[in-house]
Amino acid sequence: MTGPTEPARAPADIAIYDAYVATVDIQNRILHPATVTIHGNRISGLYGSGEAVPPARRRIDGKGRLVLPGFVNIHSHAVLTGLRGRTEDVPGEVSLHSHLLPFRARMTPDGALALARLGALEALRFGTTTMVDLYWHADAVGRAFDEVGLRGVLGESISEVDLLRVEDGVYEFDRAKGQKKMREAEQLIRSWHGRGGGRFRCVVAPHAPDDCSPELLADVQALARQYRIPISMHVAQSRSEVKRLKSWYG
Repeated sequence: MTGPTEPARAPADIAIYDAYVATVDIQNRILHPATVTIHGNRISGLYGSGEAVPPARRRIDGKGRLVLPGFVNIHSHAVLTGLRGRTEDVPGEVSLHSHLLPFRARMTPDGALALARLGALEALRFGTTTMVDLYWHADAVGRAFDEVGLRGVLGESISEVDLLRVEDGVYEFDRAKGQKKMREAEQLIRSWHGRGGGRFRCVVAPHAPDDCSPELLADVQALARQYRIPISMHVAQSRSEVKRLKSWYG
């Protein structure tokens, strides 16, 4: 017996009844038939067979269905939904330079908002309720997630090289560019970390170790410590990246 957590007999806003429920508790129990009640934006009760269930304003028949916690996508770029079907048959390192980086370079805040809405709706439809999303125009991504109703962990992507020139082997660290991205990242943290009653959190998101100098990564670490938040970064995305870093740093 899990038992209700809401006040005794208080009407629930929603009750999903006669369902299979994956509790994901320490015993990984599957309850059936079971009822889940919801008050506002909180799951308020879980009831097994034979337990008294409070009345609900809306009842959803869960017969033949599985109720389980929402999935968490721990690394995503919702905006890249716009490239769906365009790079599947292109080798990863080729697609990065032929499609992904040019797509990113042309992205506007309005474009990011529209595509992040699409990515968020698709995620929610298939059971993902939390997305960790690291991209440029992260404020627009956050607004899309907020509109759709997702939980979000947001990071403004930080780098200090011209990503459109790396295909030609040009890795020139631009300190001014890096500091501009750091300011944008901190503004995102100030605006979004803890927003929505805790629905949103932020991370510091350096793009990759081959487009961030050691000095910039030290700044990233300091910012993360200042706000007591994690760092999320791509590492070893390609053989060429690994080779490049070994040649630079041994």
